Amino acid sequence: MEQGYELDGDGKMRAKFANLQHMIVVISYQMTKHLPVKTLTISPIAKSIQISENKTTTFTCNTSYSRPIPEIQWILKDRSHLQLTGEQTNRTNIIGLTSAESTLINKPSRTYNGWKLYCIVIKSEVQKEEISSSLISLNVTYPPDSTLMINEFLSNGIYYAIENNTGTLTCKITGGNPKPLLTWTRCFDNEIYTSSGSSSTTESATNTLTWRAMSDTDRLCTCQSIQLERNDSVSINVKVLYPPTVPILRYDSQNVSGNIYIIQNEQLLLDCYSNSKPLANLSMGNKTHAPVTSIEHCQILETEKMYQGNYTCPCY
Repeated sequence: MEQGYELDGDGKMRAKFANLQHMIVVISYQMTKHLPVKTLTISPIAKSIQISENKTTTFTCNTSYSRPIPEIQWILKDRSHLQLTGEQTNRTNIIGLTSAESTLINKPSRTYNGWKLYCIVIKSEVQKEEISSSLISLNVTYPPDSTLMINEFLSNGIYYAIENNTGTLTCKITGGNPKPLLTWTRCFDNEIYTSSGSSSTTESATNTLTWRAMSDTDRLCTCQSIQLERNDSVSINVKVLYPPTVPILRYDSQNVSGNIYIIQNEQLLLDCYSNSKPLANLSMGNKTHAPVTSIEHCQILETEKMYQGNYTCPCY
């Protein structure tokens, strides 16, 4: 039965055992006074990990058993090196060798996205070579920097398209990791989408909607941004402009042209109509009747004989 250990001045470890006859047997063997760290392991074990910005994350590094007690240093590197200090605890085994564990609690910002984290055992008189752990690449996720916009408008702006011309709406957002996915709700029957992500010259994500504008196709179009940290949506009112139609002259709710005959003192109601966006100005009158001006609809209601003559209804 083992009774214990003792270390003499020459670095010899003596193990005491008692046999069944209660006789003490001393076994002596040589043990080195110094032993450098052979391995250093980082946890979590991964080539890359995904972390939300400013979220508390814990990393650990463990050394193999050694003598004297090793010192662990954390390194965060990209184009430069940043030294970090963890909290180190040590475990000593029955033969006097020590394994060290360093715990690093960190809240990485987006600045360190793509940086590599690892730990080292600092060189010493005994530790002739620097021992490094494997590297972990930090994929720091964060929301977009800007507000989602359409043609530089915030939500509920107005975009004017011209009939028979190509309308263009560009949805845009800047920043964010991962890059946002931009999608349009279906607005028009003949629409075409063009998407682009970030490039070396810009960190913006865009999605452009184009279509051939037709009259009477006003819409509310919505763009959505889907991103791990934040989702957004923005809408814009599309109004299609078109020129006035040829004015229509109506008498007694019937379209007319040429001559109109009415009985003297009978009520005369002439109505002139034109459709456009924006609404056109109409003016109707003759040589003896002062023009009547209105928007979209223009009416004359008369019964006097003196108002007979040629009536015109120009649109402008």
